[in-house]
Amino acid sequence: MIKLMFLISSLFINFHYNNFEFIEEEINDNIIVSEDGYKVLDNGKLVYGSETLYTFSPEAQVKLHKDNNLYVVSVLNGVLNIKVFDKFNRMIHDENIPGKFINNFDIVYLNEKLVIVSGITIYDGVFQKHKKPYFDKTDAIIFSINQDFEIDSIKIYGGSMDEYFSKIKIIDSNFYLIGRKDTLSGGDFGYGGSKNYGYLCVKTNQDFALEKYCTVKEKIYDVATYENNTFLLCENNIYNLNSELETQSAIPLDQNNLGGVLTSSKLAAIIYENKLELIDLEYENVLAYYPLDKVSDFRIIDGKFVFDHKSVTVLDLRNFCYEHIYDGSKVNETINNLFYDIELTKTTSEPTFDPLVYGQYNIDYYYGDYKVSGIVIVPFEANVSNNIIYPLGYRLLFTGIAYLDGELINNNHAIMSQGNHELVLYSCNGDKKEIQFKVDKDQIPFTENKHKEWNIVTYPNQDYNIIIHHPYIDYKIESIIINNNFHYDYKLNPQELVINICENSPGIKKVCLQEVTFIVGEEKLTKKLNTKYIVNVLNNSLVVEGDFTDDKKNIYFDGLVTDPDAEIRGVNVKVVGSGEEIYFRFPICDRNLRLSSLSLNKNYECTINLEVDEGDGVLKDFPLFNFNVFTENENVSIGEINIIQKGQTLEKFKITIKKDKTVPLVFNDNRIIYEYQKPSYQKVVTVSLISGIIITCIVYFIKRNKKIA
Repeated sequence: MIKLMFLISSLFINFHYNNFEFIEEEINDNIIVSEDGYKVLDNGKLVYGSETLYTFSPEAQVKLHKDNNLYVVSVLNGVLNIKVFDKFNRMIHDENIPGKFINNFDIVYLNEKLVIVSGITIYDGVFQKHKKPYFDKTDAIIFSINQDFEIDSIKIYGGSMDEYFSKIKIIDSNFYLIGRKDTLSGGDFGYGGSKNYGYLCVKTNQDFALEKYCTVKEKIYDVATYENNTFLLCENNIYNLNSELETQSAIPLDQNNLGGVLTSSKLAAIIYENKLELIDLEYENVLAYYPLDKVSDFRIIDGKFVFDHKSVTVLDLRNFCYEHIYDGSKVNETINNLFYDIELTKTTSEPTFDPLVYGQYNIDYYYGDYKVSGIVIVPFEANVSNNIIYPLGYRLLFTGIAYLDGELINNNHAIMSQGNHELVLYSCNGDKKEIQFKVDKDQIPFTENKHKEWNIVTYPNQDYNIIIHHPYIDYKIESIIINNNFHYDYKLNPQELVINICENSPGIKKVCLQEVTFIVGEEKLTKKLNTKYIVNVLNNSLVVEGDFTDDKKNIYFDGLVTDPDAEIRGVNVKVVGSGEEIYFRFPICDRNLRLSSLSLNKNYECTINLEVDEGDGVLKDFPLFNFNVFTENENVSIGEINIIQKGQTLEKFKITIKKDKTVPLVFNDNRIIYEYQKPSYQKVVTVSLISGIIITCIVYFIKRNKKIA
């Protein structure tokens, strides 16, 4: 039973914990802010590569945004300045925004506009007409600048005391603003409930119109939304808010943290003096941590946590497929560094592995500059199976270090000698698989599928199940995506989702369960699984129509195969008697049916079968009819088989059985076809044989319920 779990343990380099990798790097330049290759250093230099574009005062607060142009916004001594550089790094605009502003500000870019939030202390120019009578001291401001570098939208919120915005985020086309207000200030944000509630989170639409806001008594570090819930990361708690921004629950944090950030993958990253901690917001538990050495401050630059002269990159590998089944193609993966997804193409791996030798290799994957330790599995493959007869010149395809009858061979080796053979295949780990088979020059030409490993075996139009275990009791399913299509056949059980799948045609099927979206209460939870597995749908549709006729010397069985897709690999006679069960196998060709090395003067019950490969490399007997054999000699000739028509498989054939005391009885389904009479009788009696009776032999069909769980 395979359980598709949401968190899977993996092997990673450096310091790792439950599918998170922490990569520490030394840094030489003390970078203040960075964006798309542009950097502002602690000496105030704005650089691109080795080129210095501008030098600010080291005391200036600077933020960057790169779109078609590079926007550089800075504040120094209350002056808010905007500089714009084109793609050739030429300054094409330089302007001081009218008025005076505080040092706290933030910028985002939306709909070809630069949006700025801050606190305004002195009104001037276009801002003067937006000042309300009850405004005083510092007021919270949000405004935008269009492509012509003009201020085109302004919204100011305030009261009788200080208010300001220090951070802005775009979430679902809305703006979420984080700031500060003096309690008892009144005005747009009221009196704060009490004098302790002085920290502010505001939701506006794209026109900056106020929709919702809340105040808390702790410093707010970050805000994020997941489905219908809003989370506030604060100094001492992570608050879970409803759509009205009302507190529903809280996750307490250890004291003396230095701040943190909420990520796109429903995680909180909290920085302490001695550790970086990751908290799962859904299950409210610590997933991982990374030890730090007496840090006092941090910045987030280019998706990295920067401390003094080192940086730490956190890779969220919970959805990373660290185990790959090799199929000859390059592997693309998505890695999340807590701030954005990085699409990576596997470039190399070490140590190198042999794609022609099956087994499990422990290797390091390289995705550009990223390295992840993992496993590559080369599946076992061989286009031969036990007990099957192959044509002369058959070319062997396989994975493994191969020995044919004790001699080392390479892939695509042609077998040019008849008789019994043994192929031994060794894996990279030293395991071996042995396959005994036969080669006959008269065998019908065919090529066997080399795939020998799959997760499940089933039949056409027969359900199999994928069972997903989860923690939810009362839930609904919004969507299930399998092979890029929505899937609707499933059953809900407490803490268990049963997905029913049915294939309608035989063959090897590759199935990928990509994601499942749960609805739990008012919350929507999407689990990206990307679980791949192989289903072997066997072909059990073989039907043979046959009729018995006779003459004075022989019984004849004329057979017609009505399934052109059936993989009939041979004919056998199963002999049972004297405590023995012996198979005599014959290729699909004209051949005498000769049984050898039997015990003398013994009665044997025999069945003549077609040997069928339903698609899994395992021969199954398809019984045609039965007969008894009495051995006066060790070697007995019972008749012959003649192939009337064949293509890629057997199509039409005739089996001849001799009428003599060697074969005293021929029967089918408890119906006697022929019975030998002793010579003292006047004639040989043929019982129950009517020329032209058609007896249809239909393959046994066993229903099986298969599960992956």
